[in-house]
Amino acid sequence: LKMKNVEIKYFCDVMDKQLDKANKSYYNLTKQKVNSEKNIHKIIDDKDVDALIIATPDHWHTYAACKGMEAVPLPPIVLL
Repeated sequence: LKMKNVEIKYFCDVMDKQLDKANKSYYNLTKQKVNSEKNIHKIIDDKDVDALIIATPDHWHTYAACKGMEAVPLPPIVLL
């Protein structure tokens, strides 16, 4: 959470409860606010995003990773 040159720009989830939980936890740790987004395509299309960290149930990993790899320039991807 304290890496230089790293900014968490979005949390993405289709469930409001999960987005709220992630944002509250992150804010409590860092005092920084993060954008909430339900549509991963909007994040992938954001030219300021350099990397994706995908922490989803396993049946969603492939879709998110493939969509991320289709983006230009290719963002680094971490699957959790």
